[in-house]
Amino acid sequence: MEKFIEKLEEYKIFNYLLPGIIFTYLLKYYVGIDIFQSNAIEMAFIFYFIGSIISRFGSVVIEEILKKIKFIKYSNYNDYINAVKKDDFIKRLLISNNTYRTMCAVFLIILFLKGVKELIKFFNLQTGIIYTIIIICGFILYLVSFKKQTSFIVKRVDKVKSEENKTED
Repeated sequence: MEKFIEKLEEYKIFNYLLPGIIFTYLLKYYVGIDIFQSNAIEMAFIFYFIGSIISRFGSVVIEEILKKIKFIKYSNYNDYINAVKKDDFIKRLLISNNTYRTMCAVFLIILFLKGVKELIKFFNLQTGIIYTIIIICGFILYLVSFKKQTSFIVKRVDKVKSEENKTED
C-alpha cells in the first residue's frame, strides 16, 4: 500500500485519491451507500478509480459549463505552455486549481446521487436500469475525456512543430 502511494504523483493524489476518499465517506454517511471493503489495497484502487471518474466529470462537465457561462476564463494554451517554461510555480497552481474543480464535482455528484436514491425509492425503480445508465454515462464521460486529452496533445505537438519551424528559418 505504501509503495502504491509513493508512486502516485502529487496531481493524482490531490485529484484522484483524496477526492475518491472524501466521496466514498460522503456516499456512506450522507447518501447511505456503503462501498467500503475490508481489503486496504482494494479500497485504495476503489478510491483512485472513483476519484478518476470525479476528476473527469469536473473536467468535462463542470469546467465546460463554467467556461460557457463565463465564470472562468483560461489563458491561451500556447501562452500557458510558454509561461510554465518560465515560471514552474504555475504547475503547482494548476494542481490546486484542478483540485478545487474536482472537489466541486465531489459535492455536486453526491447531491445528485442523494436525489437519485430518493427518486429510486419513490418510484420503486429497478437497479438494473440505473446500472446501465451509469455505465453508459461512464463511457460517454471517458470518451469525451479522451477527445479533450487528444486535443491537448495535438496542441502541444503543433506548438513544438511551430517552434522547430521558427528555429529552422
